[in-house]
Amino acid sequence: VGSEMCIRDRVPVTVNCVFCNQSPEMVEHLFFECSFLNALWKKWIRIIGRRWKGSNNVVQWKYIYDNTGGKSGANRLFLFITKRFLTVVWNERNRRIFQPDKGKTDDQFERHMKQEIKRDLSLVSFTFDPGILS
Repeated sequence: VGSEMCIRDRVPVTVNCVFCNQSPEMVEHLFFECSFLNALWKKWIRIIGRRWKGSNNVVQWKYIYDNTGGKSGANRLFLFITKRFLTVVWNERNRRIFQPDKGKTDDQFERHMKQEIKRDLSLVSFTFDPGILS
């Protein structure tokens, strides 16, 4: 029904993931199964000194939930990067669908994400080692 409404209203309908073009786009795929985004996400997890623990979506969401609570600097940094990562991914996804001429290449997107997160980290009040983003 949603696709039919989109077609009727002339809204672009995306069948496959705009990042890997390998699977139908669903929330689970976009944030946890997409080969391109999964590699990028694992890179960010390593940058902040964490190891990705997950073999399925439930385990991955639980890992995120368990590691974003509390007031430690490490947990606050993990929560901050998780929120920014998801926001930047969603914005680029929408850009690729609704403004394809303004979408970034994968390399440009990866550089853009790093710039966005570094810029936003310079504005936060908790402490962290800025060398992790070198």
